[in-house]
Amino acid sequence: WKDIKSYILKKEAKRRTYMQGTGGGPSINISFTNFEEEVIEFLTPEAAGLEGIPKGGINLTL
Repeated sequence: WKDIKSYILKKEAKRRTYMQGTGGGPSINISFTNFEEEVIEFLTPEAAGLEGIPKGGINLTL
């Protein structure tokens, strides 16, 4: 599971990095299998590299 998760997250990180780039070169085509897409959806937003998503729970500090 660790190897599969690592491979898929690296692939997703590469896609995100390219999407945030300034352009000017040929487009990159990174395709995901149905299984890979399901794994990305299954993972937490933090693990998938999504930033700015609030975590759930209760703030217990007073």
